[in-house]
Amino acid sequence: MIIKKFCCAVFLTVLLCCSVFATTRSELKRMSEFVTGFIELDYYNFDSRNITMGELIKFGIWHNYMHNWDSDRKLIEQVENDSYNCAVSAKNVEAAVRKYFALPVKHQNINIDGFVYPYKNGMYYFNAADGVPSRAEVQEATKKGNVITMRGKIVFNNVDDEDEILGEFVATAKPHKWKGKNTWVILSLKSIFYEE
Repeated sequence: MIIKKFCCAVFLTVLLCCSVFATTRSELKRMSEFVTGFIELDYYNFDSRNITMGELIKFGIWHNYMHNWDSDRKLIEQVENDSYNCAVSAKNVEAAVRKYFALPVKHQNINIDGFVYPYKNGMYYFNAADGVPSRAEVQEATKKGNVITMRGKIVFNNVDDEDEILGEFVATAKPHKWKGKNTWVILSLKSIFYEE
């Protein structure tokens, strides 16, 4: 009887500390867009406490490319030289990193995954590349203290316009203000892919 009461007390404590969060469709959609910001750039597994400066800068470069290539703001510049065809300002790279990671950036040349991204005169240079990115679909979210855990599926839109579930993820984040708007800052992302 004592063990049963103890188990009930532990269960209730867990329910109170780790409550279901963001049950509305619009909130889950916003969370899906947030996590997609990493999944679409192939950032599937990382912990922000251990992420390298090169990984942060690469994220900032490609985030700007994915979301600002044809925007009215023209944040991506086309350049003509023998090595690179695009450039983005270090200021916009830093803004993306601060928005999604809330981490400082030390601007520098980076060499990551066999690709070099030179930093010169306040710009990062790179070669444009297109593809069909995967996206995240957050299906549930729980909150414990100030940490939100988002769980969901990694989805790929294949050539037949049919969604294909590639795997699942667990992301942790905490509330964050960016330019006066409520958002989140990523803490970690872990993904598991289904075997074919």
